[in-house]
Amino acid sequence: MPPRSSSRSEHRSRVPSRGKESSQMPAASLKASSKSVTALIVVAAVVLFGCLLTYVAAAGKIKAAVAELERKEKEVAESRLMAQKLEKSKLDYLDARSQVRNLEASVSTKEYVPTMLKQLEHLGRSVNLKVLSVRPAPAPKTTASRSISSGAKASEGNVEDASKPKSGEAGGQAVKKPAQPYTELKVDLEIEGRYMNALDFLYKLTSFPKIVAVNAVEIQPESDKAAIGAPRLTVKMNATAFVLKDDPVVEPDDAAREPAARGIAERPDATALLPEIRCPCLVLVGKFDAISTLEEMRCVAAKIPGAKLVTIAGAGHLTPVEQPAQTTAAIESFLKGLPGA
Repeated sequence: MPPRSSSRSEHRSRVPSRGKESSQMPAASLKASSKSVTALIVVAAVVLFGCLLTYVAAAGKIKAAVAELERKEKEVAESRLMAQKLEKSKLDYLDARSQVRNLEASVSTKEYVPTMLKQLEHLGRSVNLKVLSVRPAPAPKTTASRSISSGAKASEGNVEDASKPKSGEAGGQAVKKPAQPYTELKVDLEIEGRYMNALDFLYKLTSFPKIVAVNAVEIQPESDKAAIGAPRLTVKMNATAFVLKDDPVVEPDDAAREPAARGIAERPDATALLPEIRCPCLVLVGKFDAISTLEEMRCVAAKIPGAKLVTIAGAGHLTPVEQPAQTTAAIESFLKGLPGA
């Protein structure tokens, strides 16, 4: 049918070709505009400035942290040094106390009294009391009843024989008292301070290194002085100190010394056997040991394989008796360090 073929050709002629249209579209431009470049530069500058601020802040924190670390390390080093000094001071104190104890053991009671008075004065000051006086109390006067038995003797100047105590009275009877192992010394103390400090002083007398019993206490407030808070008081005390008498030193005779001396002299020398010891060994020695000296114990420890030498400060030959705490701590530390402990 001819009419239909003509219409199809017309339709084809009217529809444009897609390939031709696509070839006729304008190409996109990749050239950046001035506004976009400016915006990119501003954003980059802001980001760079923020990074710079973050770096400066982080660097400041790191610097502060490093300074704090150095300060802490310095404090730790100083603390360790102080701890070492403290430990050395403790050992020096123990040595000094041991020496003082040895010196006091050889001091008689007459020289011991001033030491006690000085200690009482120091105790008062340690509890914030002003020590006004510490002195031995005067001895009481004895008033024995006497009777003039002979006027002739008195006229001759023999007053002692003429004024003998009356026979039959208490003053004339010789009452024998049992000998005491101590001497009583009356002491008068006068201190000034607060009431609670005075109570603290009395309480600390219970642990005083000397035996002291307080007989009487007299407390008086200060004279007409307006005081804020607790008033200051003047406290007078009368106390009795019991000073132990010196025991006579009984030296053993030669017959008693001979067995011990012979046993020590005849004891075989076992120094050659020390290197054969194979068990863990702890050698304890007192710093002031005059029998088994520190030098000798060093030689003994050096000959025993793996032996540990520990010096007990402030002790002589009897370390467990003289310094039990140090001796126990040294033994416990040694046992804890053994394998399998």
